[in-house]
Amino acid sequence: MERNFTLSFYQHQDTVIDKYLIASLILPISTLPVYLEGAYCLYSCNDKLQQHYVYVLRVHVFLSLVGEIYGFFFMRPVVFLPVVGLYSTGLLGYLQFSTFLQIIILFFLYQINACTMIHLLILRLKSILPLTFRFYRESIKLGTLFVYGTYITSVISLGNFLLLLENQDIAKHQWSTWLHGNVPNKFWTDNYIVTSGSNLRFSLFLKLCGISLVTYIAACIAIPTAAFQILNRMKERLSTHVVNAQKQYIKGLVCQIFIIVIFLLLPFTTFIVGLEMRIHYPVLVTVSITLAMIHGAAATFVMILANKPHRVIFFYHLNYCYSTIKCTNNRRDHKVSDTPIVMVPHNFVVST
Repeated sequence: MERNFTLSFYQHQDTVIDKYLIASLILPISTLPVYLEGAYCLYSCNDKLQQHYVYVLRVHVFLSLVGEIYGFFFMRPVVFLPVVGLYSTGLLGYLQFSTFLQIIILFFLYQINACTMIHLLILRLKSILPLTFRFYRESIKLGTLFVYGTYITSVISLGNFLLLLENQDIAKHQWSTWLHGNVPNKFWTDNYIVTSGSNLRFSLFLKLCGISLVTYIAACIAIPTAAFQILNRMKERLSTHVVNAQKQYIKGLVCQIFIIVIFLLLPFTTFIVGLEMRIHYPVLVTVSITLAMIHGAAATFVMILANKPHRVIFFYHLNYCYSTIKCTNNRRDHKVSDTPIVMVPHNFVVST
């Protein structure tokens, strides 16, 4: 709390937050076509995909949509630096629903969604394992145990938020004293919850969140690495067609992991590191929140591209839209070109 926050800092932060609130209204509308396309693909062409994989994929897309609607409309979280706290500006905040419970629900949706993404990666890995692999059965069992373990630990990790429970009046008065009364406008409302950030429980909360992140990062590294090593050793026993198909599967794995890292792990890592080191950059915070809330749309789009049946439908729709627009423009140009041209003599005078 030794840093002095000037008026220009607060003015810059207010400008960034205003832009974030505007974007939170536009982004859900702009990502809606992605979910509609994903839903159409999932319920129209799944003949070449495993039934279990399609089921998990449907659950994942549904949770992604619910998480985005909840984050942008029902909660719409706002962070005012340098306070370690959160303000709910969404519908639930307007209805005076507990902000602390809103955070738990939001993280529950994101945790389960992340688990379904890991689940899809494991199913994808199982599908490319050769039956002749020496440890095929052991690998399948290990993958299943890993998926169950991910779901269980994700739900249990929500208990970490109990470490943040403290008397709000005392915590807010501490922040007001540290900041010499320069607190946000909504600071004293019930929708704004804070943590003093100086107790051992808060430090333990950050460490436990860090452990969860490291686990996810390790999984994102281990899954494609294991797939590559196994296929690299087995490629001499497989046909060229099978090897090429499995390479495409690995590319799909890498794309899905890229989405997890950029839209989930990176934002939450930014929060944890920022809270631990007291980094105060409003742009970084708002961008991290936005990326986390649109991760479902990004994951759905990559799902469409990663699965061939869905990719074929998507490019068919894209080509149809392009052809329709082009045809409309051609018709318009044709009508313009067919318009008769009337020649007017140069000495023609309009009477007044």
